[in-house]
Parts: sequence; structure tokens; C-alpha cells
Amino acid sequence: MTNDRWGRDTTQRVADAIRGARGRRTVQWLSDRTAELGYRVSRSRISDLERGDRGGLLGVAELIALAGALDVPPVVLLYPGLAQEKIKVLPGLEATSWDALRWFTGEAPLTALHSDDGRFDEVPFSSKTDVDSWRKGAEILGLLRRYASLSDEYSSVTLRANEAYVEAGEEETPETRRLSAYESSLGEELAELRVRLKSLGASVPRVLHPLRGWSQLDDGANSHRT
Repeated sequence: MTNDRWGRDTTQRVADAIRGARGRRTVQWLSDRTAELGYRVSRSRISDLERGDRGGLLGVAELIALAGALDVPPVVLLYPGLAQEKIKVLPGLEATSWDALRWFTGEAPLTALHSDDGRFDEVPFSSKTDVDSWRKGAEILGLLRRYASLSDEYSSVTLRANEAYVEAGEEETPETRRLSAYESSLGEELAELRVRLKSLGASVPRVLHPLRGWSQLDDGANSHRT
């Protein structure tokens, strides 16, 4: 498959997914909705893409705007037919849409894409440098996912600990001690994750205290509820 053919086929796959997500809503509605989001994709452009006529290749900005207008994750338009539909991830590489999505979101390396019968396809680049680069990027994504999950849990536990403390008449009880210990444990893990993420060059969001609003955690130290 030539590069031009792969690009056209990829665009057509996404255009078909856009038409499916649009349903009975008109092309004009979709164009107007992208305009409301700040980046209009014209009615004629959407029509050309959906028909496969003279549309050219789909741009990244168009994909994001159209996904936002349709209120669907962009990756679902890029890799429709989840989970087992076969697609061309690259001109010489076929995989299931689920495996392609996992590669796109940093959950699996390109070398892990394989066909249904379990045989690994040949990939055009799998040197040690390529693999190391993927691992670094994937580690950052994995750590950020963990960080986001822990941040939500930390905020929830902090609220629960405060409520338990108030309900106990601002006295210590086994439950308030348990929640306080869990809150401290989460805070320590978040602080460690911040240090690791910064060492990898990532920009790390602060964790805001759910009651006070100011940053509760920082690298190397954290201050707890008093």
C-alpha cells in the first residue's frame, strides 16, 4: 500500500465514523457546532470528506474540532469498529482497532501490534532506541494516569476525613485516625510521583486541597489537614 493510498483510506475511515456519529443531524448542524467551538469546518468540507470526493487528507485540527462537536473521543473516530475490526495502522501494518488504540494512547508499543492469529506483523522500526523512546513516553503517560487517579482519591479521602472529624465532635476516633493515615499515605505517594514525573520532564499539575483551595502537596513535602 502506497503512502498516498493509506492516507486516503485513513481519512475515509474517519469520515465514515463521523457520518455514523452524526446520525440524523445535518452536515450544516455539524459545521455550525464546530464554529461554536471556535474552529469551523465548513459544510462543503464535511460533505466532501464523507463522500470521499476531493476532500483531501483530514487534518488534525479538523479531527479534534469534529470530535468535539460530536461529543466523542477523537480516538474513537480515528479507530472505529472497536474492538476487533482490522485496520491499517501504518501503510505496512495491520492490527485490530483495539490494539491500534492502545498504541495510540501509549499502552502498548508498536511492536506489540499483531493479527488475530497471534502472529506479530513486521514493523518498520523496532531498534533499541525506538523502544527506549516509547518506554519513556509510555512511562510518563502511565504515571500521569496514576497521578490523576490518586489525586481524585486524595481529594475524596480528605473530605471524608474532615467530615468524620466534625461528626466526632473534633475528637480523634479509630475512624478519623484510619482516614488520616490513608490521607497521609496518598499524599506521600503523590509527592513521590511528582518528583519522578518532573525528573522525566513532565509538567505536573498541583493537587488542590478540596476545602482550602490552595496547593496541598509539593515536591519533597506535603502538608496535611490540621
